Amino acid sequence: MDIHKLIEIIKQGESDRVEFKESKTQLTSDVLDTVCSFSNHTGGHLLLGVRDDRDVIITNLLDSYDRLMKFGQKHLSDPFILDGIQSVSARDAILREIFSNILAHRDYSSGLTAKFVIEKNRMYTENANLFNHFRKPADFKGVQRNWSCR
Repeated sequence: MDIHKLIEIIKQGESDRVEFKESKTQLTSDVLDTVCSFSNHTGGHLLLGVRDDRDVIITNLLDSYDRLMKFGQKHLSDPFILDGIQSVSARDAILREIFSNILAHRDYSSGLTAKFVIEKNRMYTENANLFNHFRKPADFKGVQRNWSCR
């Protein structure tokens, strides 16, 4: 299996045919149980040394925001930043902007889920939204969001 296929499997997450185990050096009973399960079924991929630390959030907007903030705080470092003489959390300010935008600007009529992904050297979002296609900034025409009756 090439590295690109492996990365794609990891990005998709665990399923009935994909299992992640943190164990890197030992074949624990949990690992052996998974091997037996795959052997007795249709097979699958068992990836050792991979931790699936996803948090699937299906709740209201306020709880979603709080859980996203906790997830980001758990997985991202917070360097020491001074604003004048006061210490501020650059991480929390950045996450607050990302999460408020991903929740506020999501197209909730779409079946696509919004994602916040943290990788080793970057973080990014994937979000279903409506895009007003244009080729040049001069061709851009705004889309009225708040309709009014006249």
